[in-house]
Amino acid sequence: MKFHIAIMALVTINLVGCISAYDQGVSEQERSNFGSALKAFSQACDGGNMDGCYRLGLLHANGQGVNRNYQKAIEMFRKACDQDNAKGCTGLAASYFSGIGVTQDITKAIPLFIKACDGEAIATACYQAAKAYTDGTTVNRSDEKALIYYLRACEAGNDKGCFNAGINYKSGIGVKQDVEKAKELIQKSCDLGSERGCAFRRF
Repeated sequence: MKFHIAIMALVTINLVGCISAYDQGVSEQERSNFGSALKAFSQACDGGNMDGCYRLGLLHANGQGVNRNYQKAIEMFRKACDQDNAKGCTGLAASYFSGIGVTQDITKAIPLFIKACDGEAIATACYQAAKAYTDGTTVNRSDEKALIYYLRACEAGNDKGCFNAGINYKSGIGVKQDVEKAKELIQKSCDLGSERGCAFRRF
């Protein structure tokens, strides 16, 4: 019993330390102390904090606090994504989508964008997932699924997601036509900075 309690205490201390290291990394990064942020995120990542691994990947990708190293960035994104970290999956998907640091491969990028959005409403991931279902890129075309992801993208602050969801509601694409809902979404896209949304909101 005492041994079990001791083990649990060590695990708790380790987790608290990782959280603290991550928070320290965020603080250092916000102050542009990238070298210190790199060390803190490395500690957090080594301790199992996958957000720390993702942030570490970003530093390597941007060459902040370390020489730019896309391969290391992808390694960190993959490590986070393998543990179902949505940000890590988004970073890995974006790498495959753009071909930065890895051979461009849309067939790998799209499932990762979908996995990321299913885990967390991340604007970029959800919008790319929606576009894939709209265009039938590496997935079976589905207006219904496209709308789901456009709405998630919109919730995450993506103006294109709001606009496209609004058009779907206006035209009854993948959903029962609802003009009032369409106006609401298109207005939101305008509020988020969409020129198309602002021009189209008085349809």
